[in-house]
Formats: sequence, structure tokens, C-alpha cells
Amino acid sequence: MKGKERVKRAVKFETPDIIPTDVWSLPAIHLKYRDELWKLFDRYPIDFGNGKVERITTLEDRYKAGIYKDEWGAVWRNETPGLMGQVMEFPLNDWDNLKHFKPPLEMVDKEFAKVNPKSIETQPGFTLGFIGTIYHQMNWLRNSEDVMIDLMSEDKKIITMIDIIHDYNMKRLNKVLRLPYDGVVVADDWGSQSQLLIPPMLWRKFFKSRYKEYFDMAHRAGKLVFFHSDGYITEIIEDMIEIGVDALNSQVWCMDVEELRDRFRGRICFWGELDRQWLLPRGTPEEIDKAIAKAVRYFHTGTGGYICQCEFT
Repeated sequence: MKGKERVKRAVKFETPDIIPTDVWSLPAIHLKYRDELWKLFDRYPIDFGNGKVERITTLEDRYKAGIYKDEWGAVWRNETPGLMGQVMEFPLNDWDNLKHFKPPLEMVDKEFAKVNPKSIETQPGFTLGFIGTIYHQMNWLRNSEDVMIDLMSEDKKIITMIDIIHDYNMKRLNKVLRLPYDGVVVADDWGSQSQLLIPPMLWRKFFKSRYKEYFDMAHRAGKLVFFHSDGYITEIIEDMIEIGVDALNSQVWCMDVEELRDRFRGRICFWGELDRQWLLPRGTPEEIDKAIAKAVRYFHTGTGGYICQCEFT
């Protein structure tokens, strides 16, 4: 069974031949362990894309050390090559700038003009088209503390900013849905290591319906829906199931895994992940094997519901 079919079956609880695998890697690891990493994936293909991690040989501007201004106007400073830096200048820290602020819609056309549908269609592994982010982009346009205060006060300007980002994502989504991707993915980190970043009621009020709009469109187009969020997000997993998330990538080990198993096993596919903060950098091979076995025991139903995923950074 090819990776494409294996992942689909796992997500749909239709009994894949084996549990699918997936690995992510930031450019930093390629700078230090490039040859070892590529040999590893030549020997052990994953079930997404072409079966290998992207072979990074040159760094995009956002991963280079130094100062970088992105397409939205945010100015980043990066101290470590291969990792993302931090925004130092925010385009919308002054709300007066909102009156004339425009998202870089032309960037969407340029990006998708380079995409070859045939190259997607012929991949042996499962393929994902990236819709975008909402909350991440908000925090790259405006200081995170201000974003939280504005959300708590339900400031009309923050809602306008959300709608600007949402409209941009809708343009991306319409491009993605015209291409032969197997699924779509949204990435937004909604949790700290101990709780949701904003009250659940605000998440439901301002973000849930917008995500649902993406996911309904994707499902109508025959795509599976994948979602990534770091942090403790137990309070909104039920909502994610309700609005149509098929596979969830989350830091399950910073949550109560017994609660996740008891409430959500068999209702959503857990797309990893192994603990990359302590286990992967510091654990022994035996400890890692033990964690994988526990994840399979907790989340795999026998007919699917689990993709073994980790990230190298």
C-alpha cells in the first residue's frame, strides 16, 4: 500500500496496512546533519509527499541570520540560521495604519503560478495544500500582548484585522482547491504548555466559524482537513471535531493523554506528535520506543486514528 492510501485509510478509520509515519524538519537540522538526515529517509520513507523530508540546501531569507522584512510588512530579527526569528517591528502596532493596510494578495498568485499539478498528482505519499494561519499572522502584524488585550475587549479593529487575514486565506484556499492535493492544512498555535492562550468562548466567537468556512469548502471539494496547533488545547478539540477537522497535529504529551484517549480516540485522527522538547533531544532509544508504543496503544483503534509523527529541529 502506498503512503497516499495508507494515510487516507488511517484518517478515515478504514484499516491501513500499517500505521502511517510523518516527519517534519526545520532547516537548522539540515545545516548540521544534512547527510545523516537524507540517508535516514532514503532508508525509511515517510507516507507524505515524495516519502522524504524536503532536501534543503539553501536558506530562504526568513531562515537566515539578520534582519528580514516579510511580504506583510513585518520586520524580523533572526539570530540562529535555520530557525525562525522574532518580529521586531509590527505593521499594525499603530491602529492608524489599519486604514490603508492591504494584505499581499499578489503573493498568492505568484506562489501558485509556480505549482505544477502533475507533480502533486504523481506523489506516492499523501499531499497537503496549506491554507494559512489566522492567529499566527495576527501576532506577526501586531504585538502579541496587544492582540490578547484587543480580543478580550472585543475591539472592532481586531475584528477588522481578522477579516483581512481571513479574506487572504480564502484566496489561498480557492487556489488550493483547484489543485489535486489530498487534503488541506491550517496551522495556528493556540496553547501555552498549560492552557489555552485565550478563553474558549473568545476562540469560538472569533475563530471557530472562520475555520469552519475553510473546512466546509474543503470537504465539499473532497479534501481531508488537517490542523496543527502546539500547546495545551484540550478545551477546543471537541470544537475541532464539530467543525470538521479530520486529523489533528498537537503536543499530546503536554495534555492529559488519558483524557485525550477517553474523550477523543476513534473520533479524530491523532497526527502525532512525539515530544520534541524533552524526549527526542534527550531521551534514549528505549524511551522513544516506549513513547511510540504508548501513543499507538492510546490513539490507534485497530482500524486507524493515528499517524506516527515527529519533528526534528
